[in-house]
Amino acid sequence: GLLGTFVELLVTTRHKNKDYTKDELPKAIEQEYNKDEPNLFDEYLEVTILFSAVLCFAPVFPEGMLVAFIHTICEYFTDKNKLFLHLRMGLPKRSDLFAIKGWITVWQGIGWVGIVSSTWLTHIF
Repeated sequence: GLLGTFVELLVTTRHKNKDYTKDELPKAIEQEYNKDEPNLFDEYLEVTILFSAVLCFAPVFPEGMLVAFIHTICEYFTDKNKLFLHLRMGLPKRSDLFAIKGWITVWQGIGWVGIVSSTWLTHIF
């Protein structure tokens, strides 16, 4: 949640670019290669859950959009740090394109559900 993201943001360390000598460069390349590859499924899932919560409950809890915005800002900085410093740069794969198309379909479905639920909630309240 928001508190976990804020704590993760506070715990992360600063990283400064370093000029490597000729002897240090192979070791730095090996360390970079040994980092874990990013699992973007969890990141897309988190965005999807946040999007659906904001979209479906905005009529009855408008302050939720502000909380979601603050959460998104904090999450941006922690994910940026995690992706650039702690994980290896992933090579693009052809299957990534199909995964993105699948997520777009999910987001469109959530959009339609959000429209229906917002209309219904507005009508009830």
